[in-house]
Amino acid sequence: YEISNVAQGGRRSRHNLKYWSDGNWIGFGCGAHSTRDRRRWHNVAGIDTYIERVNGGRSPVAMTEPLSGDDQVRERLFLGLRLVEGVAVAEVAQHYGVDVWGRWGDELALCVDAGLLHPDAERLRLTRDGMLLANEVMQVFV
Repeated sequence: YEISNVAQGGRRSRHNLKYWSDGNWIGFGCGAHSTRDRRRWHNVAGIDTYIERVNGGRSPVAMTEPLSGDDQVRERLFLGLRLVEGVAVAEVAQHYGVDVWGRWGDELALCVDAGLLHPDAERLRLTRDGMLLANEVMQVFV
């Protein structure tokens, strides 16, 4: 997956921060995606179908997927790796009750050895080379 948001020094792109930092959001309109209360869903994509459903008093939701705790922690980790500052391991442990290094330590150590992750026990953070090969690191959590 690409890391596509870039900003000048001292600034941040805010476009995808809600997704990458485990936030809740609600999308409106055809094809819109939403995540809230351990559930993900998306609306029908076709505008005619969307309008027909809404005008008929029916939900425009095409698919709903419950998110398990494991789904959430994995997504928090691989999406958080898209941020320059990465993910605070202690926050993941506090919020999800998961010891990141205890659970994925062997695989993450390989990424550190390959120069893709910074050797920091406090944060999971991609190196410059890791940003270019982010999929190699993110696949640990998929």
